[in-house]
Amino acid sequence: MAEKEKFLMKKTLILIASLVVLAAASLTAFFIVKDKQEKIAEEESSKLADYALFSFDSNSIKKVSIETEGSEYIAEIDESSEWNMTSTDDFEANSQYFQNVCTYLSDLTAEKDYGEADDEKKALYGLENPIKITASDGTKDYTIYIGAPSPTGDVYYVMTGDKSKIYAIDTLYGSVLKTSRTMMKDPMMLPFGDREIANIQLIRDGKTAYDLNYDSESGLWKLPDEYSKLTTDVTKITSMINIMTRIEAQNFFEENLEDLSKYGFDKPTAELIVTGLNGVTRKYLFSLYGNETDTYIHVYFEETGQVATYFTGDCNFINYGYDRFISPMICNISLNGITGLDFTFEGRNDSFEVDTETDTVKMNGKPLSEFAANTTNSFSVFYSSLSALEISGLDIENTPELSDPILKAVFHFADEPDKTVELVERDDSSCYVFIDGTYTGAYIENEKFNGKNTLDFFYDSFITDVEG
Repeated sequence: MAEKEKFLMKKTLILIASLVVLAAASLTAFFIVKDKQEKIAEEESSKLADYALFSFDSNSIKKVSIETEGSEYIAEIDESSEWNMTSTDDFEANSQYFQNVCTYLSDLTAEKDYGEADDEKKALYGLENPIKITASDGTKDYTIYIGAPSPTGDVYYVMTGDKSKIYAIDTLYGSVLKTSRTMMKDPMMLPFGDREIANIQLIRDGKTAYDLNYDSESGLWKLPDEYSKLTTDVTKITSMINIMTRIEAQNFFEENLEDLSKYGFDKPTAELIVTGLNGVTRKYLFSLYGNETDTYIHVYFEETGQVATYFTGDCNFINYGYDRFISPMICNISLNGITGLDFTFEGRNDSFEVDTETDTVKMNGKPLSEFAANTTNSFSVFYSSLSALEISGLDIENTPELSDPILKAVFHFADEPDKTVELVERDDSSCYVFIDGTYTGAYIENEKFNGKNTLDFFYDSFITDVEG
């Protein structure tokens, strides 16, 4: 029995020793794995830190310098957060582009690295003559060198000013940073905002098609004095300006163009002259040149000699005339706004008194209620057709005399001077429009007031009701 106990004890000791050995081995393996994982984590952390090419506040950048195509371009930001070229006057800065450069650089991260750079690698990755971009906040410079895109086009090869490796960055960032002179140019046609323009003049066929002036005192756009009797439709002017100040170039062509005939600018479709409230004037020539005139129109910037194309549809303003900015309504006076009307038409002379407080109308001293039952309603219809008369066009070059008007309407008001509208024969199909004895520069086609469902028709209907 003693021998058996010794055997069992020996076996137990061997088992315990084996377990101790196994535990030690496991513990050793654990520390080996743990150490390896920590090293991997350290390497990854170091790699991530290395791949973080830049980290700065994009809004702190005040100056961007770009060296490309053998030239250096410098842009600086002003107090209004707009970027301006300070190295050249050849073009306006594309403020949005320079802001994008700052934004993209501020937290730029590499996708991969290709090790330390040498001459061979620089040549291989297009970095022997790279584009150089330096963003400065006034204290520190952040510099990047842009090389070639990868064969697959998914990355661009770059280097930075403080690292000696070659890195790959996402093509989205690379395509913005791989800049050119064209990308730096402001694509906007006008260097003015929609509230920064004082005058717009368009010349077509050697004649002024329109000349619009902003009156800073009234805050309104005005037409020349010869159109003063007509109502300016300010909303149409501001709508046009909103479009003009947002038009972007689709493509830039050569600069400093000397031979204007090359793109048809020697005989331009139109000429635009715009003056800002700051006194700066810009002049543009438009040419429907080439085979895609339905889509694109060529524009020449006289200030810089730059040629660019814009969408033809965006430049419809070159086809406008003064009639575009004039309200077509001749009278446009509400019945509730007058105290009386003297109306001469078709051999009749009728006088009306309007009392808005009692909502009554007298015709030649007699209340309409004393005529036929439908007279009051037919008078309202007649008056509406009178107030809805619209001009047909402009004939500003003529200076007709006021004589033998076909129609005369004198509107009386409680607190304002009378307004007189008269139509004088222009030809067999139209009449000149006079207001307060002065020719307005406009005419109206006879068919607009003489015929079925027009002023003539509704006035006859009203007189029929009056006469029973």
